[in-house]
Amino acid sequence: LGGRAAEEVILAQWENWHNEKDRDDLLTEMDALTKEEPSQAVLSKLRELSNRWKEIGRVSADKYQAMQERFQANYEKIKANCAPFIEEMNAERIKNLADKEALCQKIEELVANTEIFWKDKFKTMQELQESWKNIGMVPKENVAALTERFKAAVNAFYAQHKENVKQEDESREANYEKKVA
Repeated sequence: LGGRAAEEVILAQWENWHNEKDRDDLLTEMDALTKEEPSQAVLSKLRELSNRWKEIGRVSADKYQAMQERFQANYEKIKANCAPFIEEMNAERIKNLADKEALCQKIEELVANTEIFWKDKFKTMQELQESWKNIGMVPKENVAALTERFKAAVNAFYAQHKENVKQEDESREANYEKKVA
């Protein structure tokens, strides 16, 4: 081999060695992760390791298959360990969905109710918005529609509130003019 070709072979070998070391280190992290208690942190770490695995460059074909099998086995073991936690998380998200839908309903009813004094309505609205913030996540497939419903209800409330403030200002102005006259 010529000087340039030999250099490329050496660089490729070094790159393979370096990538094998990176994959081995990552697999060691995954081995440790299989022994941890299921949690959101474990799932986040698994996602991070999975992304890092995809970013690591090539390794020799004979080592890649064994490494890939070990990675897949660890991945599946961690997911299986976390399955009850994931189910619990999903159940909580469904409960949160019901809670947030109930809040949307309350806001929509608040907008429709014309008999409540505006200061009371405003205070109730602030409490409902605070409750919304304190409720956790909902299933991904419901986020967009639920957020849209909440925003529409809140916007309707504040449009109504703005109109009410405008009417109060006009009333105050009219009363002022009567007093001046």
